[in-house]
Amino acid sequence: MDIRQLLVSLDAFDIHGLTFPDLMAFVRLACMAKPFIHQRMTDIRHPPTHPPEVVVLLLAGALGQDIPTILACWVAFRQVIWTHGTVLPTDQEIEAFNRHGLVRGIGYHDLYPPTRVCQSPECVNYRDGDEVATLTDVNTFRASLFTLRDGSLPVHSVSTYCRQCHTRYYHNYRIHNADSTRMYYAGVPSIIQAARHVYIEVALLELFAAMKVFGWFDV
Repeated sequence: MDIRQLLVSLDAFDIHGLTFPDLMAFVRLACMAKPFIHQRMTDIRHPPTHPPEVVVLLLAGALGQDIPTILACWVAFRQVIWTHGTVLPTDQEIEAFNRHGLVRGIGYHDLYPPTRVCQSPECVNYRDGDEVATLTDVNTFRASLFTLRDGSLPVHSVSTYCRQCHTRYYHNYRIHNADSTRMYYAGVPSIIQAARHVYIEVALLELFAAMKVFGWFDV
């Protein structure tokens, strides 16, 4: 994280009573919530004036701050958050995020479709980029994600729908209403769906395979 960006943003706003670690914690947790914020927006080219209410409540609870302070921090640091890359959270950050997020429908490492627009070139909802979403009708169900680094995580699996060509997009694949055939996305996925409510990180599966090959382990 670029500390200079934080200091520049801090100079422009009057935020009292917060230490530098407080501000760092805010930015990191807000970055963890960014996939959820993206999913709630149509146009993600610019950060929203205010994040969704459930995100504000999550951040207030996880950081022990009141809502006006959270909103002031968002206004001050939203550009930093919006351009920041993926955060690798600590165990404590994951625990705080999930403690205040899961009850509001947000989990760390929730699973979203890899696209916000229809991928069928013949569809009117097809776009070259996905900054402006054309997929709607969000469906969500709870699942478990097994990872190498963070262990078992309670997550939400999210799907979206193209109303023009009647295709629903999931984390690993898409399904057209007419034939219910799964069309898997190109490339090697980082997460495999093992059952309807169970996902396993490929890195963990590779560890299991290595243990079977090089050791006398029953996995």
